[in-house]
Amino acid sequence: MKKFILLSVTAISLLSALSISVNASETFETKVESNNTAIGGWSEDEGTFSNILETRAAKATVKHSGKAEYKNAGPNQEKRSHGWTTWSGVYHYTTAQMQSLTGKVLSTSGRKWGTSGTEAISPYVWVGEIPGSAPAKTFYGK
Repeated sequence: MKKFILLSVTAISLLSALSISVNASETFETKVESNNTAIGGWSEDEGTFSNILETRAAKATVKHSGKAEYKNAGPNQEKRSHGWTTWSGVYHYTTAQMQSLTGKVLSTSGRKWGTSGTEAISPYVWVGEIPGSAPAKTFYGK
């Protein structure tokens, strides 16, 4: 019985650690998409990510990219998020957001729905001269 309990606790610990390390971006994905329908996206500080439940067929047919765009310079610098998704024949959305370092949404494009290709652009937010103070993030889903 002791061996069984020890084995169970060890297995649960390993599975918990594995699920966290496999896709750490799911944490902010869940914060942003309240109904957990986001399949993947792009983050300025973490790069491209996808939900671990996404199928290989979906990965092969969907293309998603995002970038941060700037205007002005120095203390008046502003920044926005810009995302694109191409998913031929699939009704889907793209969302572009600017977030604080704590994950609070500072500006959002909202979900931009369409078939085949979608584009989303968040409103600009003031970031001043502090690099990385507001990461740009984009998401897609269906």
